[in-house]
Amino acid sequence: MNVQCMQKQKTSTLIVERTILLDSVPSGSGLAVSGDKIYLVGDDSPHLFVLNQQYQVTNQYLMLQEWAGNARIPKSGKPDFESMTHATWGQEPSLLVFGSGSKSPERDSLLVLPLNNLHNPKRYSLTRLYDAIYRKEGISRDNLNLEGAVMAGKDLWLFNRGTNSIIIIDWNSLFAYINNPAPPTPLNIEVHQHQLPEIGGKQARFSGACSIPGTSLILFTASVEDTENWIDDGEVLGSLVGVLSMEQAGSPVTDFWIITDSSGNPLLEKLESIDVLESGDDYLEILAVADNDKGSSLMLELRLNTSIHTKL
Repeated sequence: MNVQCMQKQKTSTLIVERTILLDSVPSGSGLAVSGDKIYLVGDDSPHLFVLNQQYQVTNQYLMLQEWAGNARIPKSGKPDFESMTHATWGQEPSLLVFGSGSKSPERDSLLVLPLNNLHNPKRYSLTRLYDAIYRKEGISRDNLNLEGAVMAGKDLWLFNRGTNSIIIIDWNSLFAYINNPAPPTPLNIEVHQHQLPEIGGKQARFSGACSIPGTSLILFTASVEDTENWIDDGEVLGSLVGVLSMEQAGSPVTDFWIITDSSGNPLLEKLESIDVLESGDDYLEILAVADNDKGSSLMLELRLNTSIHTKL
């Protein structure tokens, strides 16, 4: 399979160390690691899943009362939770789960789940925010599909798969904006569009992100499907992991790794989200989740052998 890329020559390598099938977690799309716990959401699931380090589901919390008793939500009504990140909401360490915004208002929600009270999620409408984003980008709502979210210093970064762009918003300003029904001033929104590598003649599109502890770097995933648009599912052609600088959000992507199988061909999995398990001077242990569109999810343990602390 042809892989067209801008990747510079380097000695670093990305290795798939292990894959784990999660039969009880449908459509994995958002991943966050905190201490010895792994948190997962699916784009059509009403639950937050909590896993231990052996990838066993130890608990699950209903996020959407209206879908109690349903393992999966029909496509027509799903909130399409595609991304999750850690943040402090008020004074509480929390998980933030974002709807993709690809269908309004059904997919315009933010769920806030306090880590010390996961039984009590709070839901907020993001319609006003998402309308502001698509106007800032100069696109139609049809091209909004937010699939990655990460706290980067004092800013929230949102990754729009629909246009391969990064949206950056000051977190304190956004917190006030969401909690105030009539904020006095509009948000300052930055947008940076990116050209990502191609696999099989199709450009990779952003699908997830996390920060790398102890650095000013963002780790992201991007996946490729053989489809004429980003809405319809298609044959999976592969995925990649890449790195961006918080200080240079608009700089071209030059550091990335195609996920390959034992034969060196692109691994045919659709990576949806990523987080760091362990960080060393010359390696990262990474956890990623893939959605197989069949009602289950795949976890991938990855090892990136590189000197992150010298910015690759």
